[in-house]
Amino acid sequence: MDTNGQPGACNSSAAVVEILAEKGNERQAGSSTNLSTSAKEGNFCLTDTNIIKTTFMWTIDDITGIFGNNFVKAIVSSLFYTRTETDNIEWSLRVYSHGIDDALKNFLSLYLFMENCTKPQHYANFRFGILKKGRREARSVTSKNVCLFQKRGDWGEKFLRRDQLLQKAGALLSNGQLTLFCEMMVIGDVANRPTQTSRLNMPEFRLNRDFSQLIDSKKHHDVILTVEGKELQAHKAILATRSKAFFKLFEDHTGTRVEIGDVKPEVLSEILCFIYTGHPRKLEGVAVDLSVAAIKYELEGLEVICEEFLCRGLTVDNAASFLIYADNYSASNLKTHELNFICLHKVAVVETIGWKIMALTHHHLLDEAFRAFALCSTNY
Repeated sequence: MDTNGQPGACNSSAAVVEILAEKGNERQAGSSTNLSTSAKEGNFCLTDTNIIKTTFMWTIDDITGIFGNNFVKAIVSSLFYTRTETDNIEWSLRVYSHGIDDALKNFLSLYLFMENCTKPQHYANFRFGILKKGRREARSVTSKNVCLFQKRGDWGEKFLRRDQLLQKAGALLSNGQLTLFCEMMVIGDVANRPTQTSRLNMPEFRLNRDFSQLIDSKKHHDVILTVEGKELQAHKAILATRSKAFFKLFEDHTGTRVEIGDVKPEVLSEILCFIYTGHPRKLEGVAVDLSVAAIKYELEGLEVICEEFLCRGLTVDNAASFLIYADNYSASNLKTHELNFICLHKVAVVETIGWKIMALTHHHLLDEAFRAFALCSTNY
């Protein structure tokens, strides 16, 4: 933990970059090779760096009441996730209402905590802030450099004096609620691809765009998917390659027209978009149905995308119904996120109609929620 609360103190990765740059300059300065000549033919290296961006919002009820309780040392948010090609990283935010030590006891301190991961460490930078009424930024701080996070490690900021927050409560709080946000960029996998080429002017990489246009062009298709009277043209080879369910379907069905009866037209359209491009075009209004369809058609990547979208859309009113959905379809990440959210907002959630329906129809979820309440209280 950065005991000074200064994200700008994490300079290790920046130093590495600077050293590598200096060595590269020395090699270039010491060489008498004419670069304009050697660049036409020779050995080259292409480095790909995967940058994952995510935003997390967290609303805390009755923050002024928490300030008055000296027994509440830390408030922990629900989990949120970033996924690289080789790792699934779990994060949380932590608010220390009376600082992390005596030197910061007058501050509200905010920390980004890496809960779990496969690799021993990851690099990331982040920005914290407060959202006031209307979702407008009221205050924010940014890590000055890329920070090194190790498993169960954190970086943070003393952030804001408690007396300043209380004095400006009308501008910073909404009905006694404090809404925080965290924007972060995680440096994912870095891959070097050495190659030999006779020229540096590589053509534009257009695979994703070309496949996106292939959906709309309706050219050279060899199968028609019909759903509720609507026809969608597609290509068997692409569908079968990307989805085991479609592979099995076409093994048994050799015709050029297939009736799809278990999804809505707009959902099937997003399934095709994901299969061709790796991303759906629209999630608003279809995320739940699309997540169910992703499970049926064995599209794990689409299922994860839908779960992350649903996590961001959690509210007190829909928390219980989303928990039922996550349990019914074994959406483990969404279920964990749901239970953490309900734990943080239990006073409001247990008063909703959705919770009362769940208590009558899904007794085992009620038991799981109460166990989560007990675990949550131990973090305080």
